[in-house]
Amino acid sequence: MNTTLRAFIAVELSASARAAAAAIVGGLRERTGLESVRWTDPERYHVTLRFIGVMGRDLVPALGEALEERLAGVDPFGAALNGVDGFPSRERARVVVV
Repeated sequence: MNTTLRAFIAVELSASARAAAAAIVGGLRERTGLESVRWTDPERYHVTLRFIGVMGRDLVPALGEALEERLAGVDPFGAALNGVDGFPSRERARVVVV
């Protein structure tokens, strides 16, 4: 069993935001030249707030507890999908960013 993982802090998308992003991705999938792209299921779409890096799986519960404590009382927030880009850059995109 792998004892490490690549960790990040993320926010799940609402159903409507996930559907909107999936529609954008659907349009991209139809373009020629993108046949070799590996696409992610819409259920896994998220907004990454902070990339942590490689960490031990045994530290995940403590991280979760620390985040719950730190974020207690934080009000929900809204966001809008606005455009498409690539990460780390549009020319060398490994991730499509909406």
